[in-house]
Amino acid sequence: MKGVTVAVLGDAALAATLGKKGTVSDVSFFNLKRGNLGVTFIFPSKYPEKLQSLLAVLGMADAVLIAVDKVDKDLGEQIVGIDSFGLRKGFFVLRNYIEAEQLKPFVAGTTLEGFKVHEDSARTLDDTFAGLELEPVEGPVQVPIDHFYNVKGVGTVALGCVRRGVVRSHDELEVFPTGKKALVRSIQVHDDDVAEAPFGCRVGLALKGIEADELFRGAVLAPPGTLKAPATIELELRVNKYWKGTLKEGLILHGACGLQDVPMVVEKAPAEGIRPGGKGMVTFRPEKPLAFCAGDRLIAVDLDSRGLRFLGWGLCP
Repeated sequence: MKGVTVAVLGDAALAATLGKKGTVSDVSFFNLKRGNLGVTFIFPSKYPEKLQSLLAVLGMADAVLIAVDKVDKDLGEQIVGIDSFGLRKGFFVLRNYIEAEQLKPFVAGTTLEGFKVHEDSARTLDDTFAGLELEPVEGPVQVPIDHFYNVKGVGTVALGCVRRGVVRSHDELEVFPTGKKALVRSIQVHDDDVAEAPFGCRVGLALKGIEADELFRGAVLAPPGTLKAPATIELELRVNKYWKGTLKEGLILHGACGLQDVPMVVEKAPAEGIRPGGKGMVTFRPEKPLAFCAGDRLIAVDLDSRGLRFLGWGLCP
């Protein structure tokens, strides 16, 4: 099996034409299946009112499709968000006579510089994303959980996208950051039973040894001991040049890592603070445990900002 997850931004109706409607919450899923390939299109249903909706979509995505019918602050925030998450594969669909040249100043110096303009056609968009090749992310498996429930006769089922490695039936995995253990009883990919699912696949995992109410969005299934969740996180933070403010000790923010979204306080920062466009060493103290491995991106978010809410990002140690 192969899989790819695509964030669709700017047009809920377009997202709905790309696949069969699936799970709906503050994130809406639309699934396309072609042979042994599954494409999952996801739309942030509560954005822009709820930034967490966009954070969840970008935290799951391998690629991005942006429908642009006007150049406004929401488009600007989405561009900064995509760049903060380091997403480099994607396309624009342009409407209302907007030209590609109009977007160049907004994407210059970001990961979106390589995005191309695509025909506004569901059929050809499906073809394009079905043919998208992803470089596999090797290593111990990671499956961040986005939905979970109890199924009569099956037990606990967790839904998520494989973000690293391969998940296999009978794997014993830890639920980070809780420390609880679960055994993978069986795996489904787009309603097909499979013995294993590699990076990129959206999976439904039937789990033994854990109840549905012990799970939550953002919990990560991974082999025991492969992730860490320290009391403090020290990293070099790159502050977005469009954020308005100064990062200082005592500032209360949110930290997004994968699908996790945790309040955190700036425990240490340079004495003069870090201004927009700058960078420096910062120590965060998460309010709740936040699990990661070295090299994962931590996105700092200022939900109280009246302007851009993406403050900056850094690589976890």
